[in-house]
Amino acid sequence: MAQLAARHYPLWLVRGLRIALFTALIALSAKVRIELNTTVPITGQTLMIFLTGMALGPVEGALSVIAYVAAIAGGMPL
Repeated sequence: MAQLAARHYPLWLVRGLRIALFTALIALSAKVRIELNTTVPITGQTLMIFLTGMALGPVEGALSVIAYVAAIAGGMPL
């Protein structure tokens, strides 16, 4: 286990995995709905967008949201 932790991974790989992780978290949080007496439900997606921006920063956070929107535009059932 110590050998795995001591391994150095390329920066592009780490960034790509972080973007993919937060894209998946945005997709999962969109399934959480709070129904109120209004016509528009509240979803966890809004909170996850803010958390993604805070955790990844402006560039990687924007890439994560763009990847989510591209997955929807590509026809994935999100």
